[in-house]
Amino acid sequence: MMDSLQILVVESPFANMTSLYEVDHDADVLLIVPPFTPSSSKSTTLGLRLKISSKHLTLSSKPFKNKLQFRKSSQIQSDGRVHISLTPGFDPKAVTVVLNAVHGRGSKVPKNVDLNTLAKIAFFVDKFQFYESLEIYADRWITALWKSSSSSVDELSEQALTQWIYISYIFKQAEIFKQTTRQIALVASGPINTHGLPIREKIIKHIDAQRQEIVGKSLHVIHSAVQDLLNETTSKCDTHLCDNFLLGDLIKTLHRSGHTSIWPEPAKPFTGASYAGIVKAISGTSVQLDRFRLGASLWDSSAGSHSAVKTNGVANRKRKSPNSGVGPITPDSSPEPVSRTGLNGTSGLPRIDSGHDCAARKVFARLDGIEDLEDGVRGLDLESSLGYQLY
Repeated sequence: MMDSLQILVVESPFANMTSLYEVDHDADVLLIVPPFTPSSSKSTTLGLRLKISSKHLTLSSKPFKNKLQFRKSSQIQSDGRVHISLTPGFDPKAVTVVLNAVHGRGSKVPKNVDLNTLAKIAFFVDKFQFYESLEIYADRWITALWKSSSSSVDELSEQALTQWIYISYIFKQAEIFKQTTRQIALVASGPINTHGLPIREKIIKHIDAQRQEIVGKSLHVIHSAVQDLLNETTSKCDTHLCDNFLLGDLIKTLHRSGHTSIWPEPAKPFTGASYAGIVKAISGTSVQLDRFRLGASLWDSSAGSHSAVKTNGVANRKRKSPNSGVGPITPDSSPEPVSRTGLNGTSGLPRIDSGHDCAARKVFARLDGIEDLEDGVRGLDLESSLGYQLY
């Protein structure tokens, strides 16, 4: 790992060019934080100089201890302090928050921070091993932030999920780690984008293994349904030609632009394919099957498509009841069937009665099982059942 600390034997070029912040009045170390430019932004935060205590640093951080315990008198600058420069990449605000906590200046530590700031704090804590010094503060920040996010984990962006995975790993928040790794396995279309955070490679691989597993199972359901609909011995419908209509509807849906990652059938590692994307892709095939279930004509334009319902961040193909959104075919109170008119008001077009239950429709209905596969994605555990750290 690249050394993130450098003791300067000559006066820093930033010494008289950046703001000075006093963390400890009797400081014997001047920490120089270079200007910071986030990877997701073009704006740059100005650098900062912090007056800090070597005693607090060596008690709280092994990397700082290793660097300072072998300092030489020749390295002391004209201001009586050792000047240490961080490598670029650390946010001055996050560094200040951490060092105030390390020096016991609780009144200077914010009671709440936003997710971006917390991720930057976790990065500095992780790099210099300030875990114990920040534990209490991190618990408070995470509790407040997660309270506002936990009810809508499925609505978090992929970047926010990645930040939560890293934060929960660094500060050992097992339940948050499990929930966010599960969710990102459902929505990711390949190995996760770390957005510049040093997430351990083992975590990335295990998340992608769960993604590949559910994507593989989902694709198997889809493509086995296609093969069965092609097989006249298993799905032929002589009465209403259901196999022809359903096969055509399914293949057209999968062949549309944007679904090239799932049609034709891909092989592992299913790059570009996500479980959420698959569910969204096949949601369009629900229209024909809904019409069959309602007893509507294949050519009936009044049976519109149903809107997908989101569950756990994945577009859900759960069917609405016959009386919700499609319009009643037979009123609940009527003992007699009421005919629905077809295109242009005609009623003589072929229709499929609600009791028709051919092999083709059973094959097509198997697509509903893709939704249930989501229950098999568990996310990652931080610890084993015996309490050992897994990552």
